[in-house]
Amino acid sequence: MSESKDGAPRARSLSARFWSKVDKRGPDECWLWMAARARNGYGRVGVAQAVRLAHRVAYGLLIGPIPVGLTLDHFRMNPGPRNAPCSRACVNPAHLEPVTQGENVLRGNGLFAREARQTQCRRGHPFDEKNTYVRKNGMRNCRECRRLDACLRRSFVRVQGAAA
Repeated sequence: MSESKDGAPRARSLSARFWSKVDKRGPDECWLWMAARARNGYGRVGVAQAVRLAHRVAYGLLIGPIPVGLTLDHFRMNPGPRNAPCSRACVNPAHLEPVTQGENVLRGNGLFAREARQTQCRRGHPFDEKNTYVRKNGMRNCRECRRLDACLRRSFVRVQGAAA
């Protein structure tokens, strides 16, 4: 902190405080947050008596406000053609993209995202419009597998009935 003319301490600007805690490398490289981090690895910074995620603050400082209804995706963390190693501690706005929460989830590696990317069922049948049944909860089922499972159940019941 510097001092004002009357000798009282003067707080540094948010920008100065923030960037002093960033290992800022080249424009295409990760800029790592070097201060406090949450357990999940995201940087944390105090702003106006509240704790904020560092990558969101960096985006606000360099790009502007995050559009309403969108969240920031560390798109370089995710699989696909844009894949490159990136840390949750990265605050480089070039590695961040505003997307809907749904898009962010689907780009991730969680169970829902992995299942949504599947193009065929566990037996190899295609998940296409003709062969896919979508349940009320959004989960997909293979129609061919459902048909085969029903046949197996019926034949099992017949065998059980004949044995009795």
